[in-house]
Amino acid sequence: MKLRLLPIVISVVLASGVLFGGWFAYHSVALKNPLHDHIAGIEGIQAVEAVAVERDAVRVTLSLSNDASLRAIREQIVEGNPSIFQNRELILNLDMTSSEDLEQWWSQALFDVAEAMATRQYGSIPTVLEGRAHVWPNPTVHTEMDEQYVYVRLQAGEHAKYIMLPREPVMLGVWPNE
Repeated sequence: MKLRLLPIVISVVLASGVLFGGWFAYHSVALKNPLHDHIAGIEGIQAVEAVAVERDAVRVTLSLSNDASLRAIREQIVEGNPSIFQNRELILNLDMTSSEDLEQWWSQALFDVAEAMATRQYGSIPTVLEGRAHVWPNPTVHTEMDEQYVYVRLQAGEHAKYIMLPREPVMLGVWPNE
C-alpha cells in the first residue's frame, strides 16, 4: 500500500485547524468575553483593558475610578464567575492615576506598613497611614481587609494609588548552603 503525502498533509492541517479553532472559539466565547462583560459592568471600573484566562490564573488589567473599592471589585469579579475561579487565582493589574508625590508619600510610609504586615497587626495599618496623612501631599487614606489581602487606597486630588497587600507572607525556604 502506497501512502500519498498530499492527502495526509491536508488531513493533518484541517484537523489541527478544527481543533485549535474550536479551542480558541471556546476560550473566547465561553470564558473571556463573558468575564470581560461582567467585569466591565462593575461599579468603580472605568475600563477593562485586558483579560487573560490562563491555566492557573486569570489576569485582568483595569482602570479604576478614584473612589472605587478594590476589595468590593475583587469580590464581585470572583463571586460573579465561580466556575472560572475554582482552580485559578485572580491577578489584578491596575492602571492608576498616581502622582510622583503620592508614590513618594507611600514609599515613606511603607516601612511602618511592612512592619505591621510582618507582625500581623493589620489593625494598626489605618492608624499608621492616617498618622502620616498630615505630610504633603495630604492624601485621603482608605483601608479595607478580607481573608486574603489588605487593600489600601490613597487619594490626593485627582490622583489615586491602589495597593493590595497579601496577608500571607511569602515564606522563604531553607538556604542551600546551610
